Amino acid sequence: MKKLNHKLAEAIKNDNLEEYISLRYPEIQEGEKILFENKNFSNVDFSQFGISFFCFKNCNLSGSTGFDNGVPVYLENCNCQNMDLLDQEVYFEAKKCDFRGLKINNKTSFCKTDNSIFENCQFDKNFNQELLKK
Repeated sequence: MKKLNHKLAEAIKNDNLEEYISLRYPEIQEGEKILFENKNFSNVDFSQFGISFFCFKNCNLSGSTGFDNGVPVYLENCNCQNMDLLDQEVYFEAKKCDFRGLKINNKTSFCKTDNSIFENCQFDKNFNQELLKK
């Protein structure tokens, strides 16, 4: 599975939807978690890849965007600096991530469920963490 996940990561980084689809299906079905470890996804737009149930561990997601899907994305120990969440509705379960420089606006919303968490994460001093709790 690690080799497949590496190929999926490369397809995403290269913005190659056709390759991504051919690699993912039928190997990994909708609703199954896909784990990416130690990958550099900086400045990647995930919007066309249907990233439901993606798990990122020790990944660089700085400057990335396209998380607007209403399905959980799991983040652990990731660099999420300058992540672009403008006009997006996101559902993150994040632990030990760095969200400094997070780009949001009044159309950004964080899905609020019992499972939405931002545990031991870093934010800018002026970031209104109440946005994560409402």
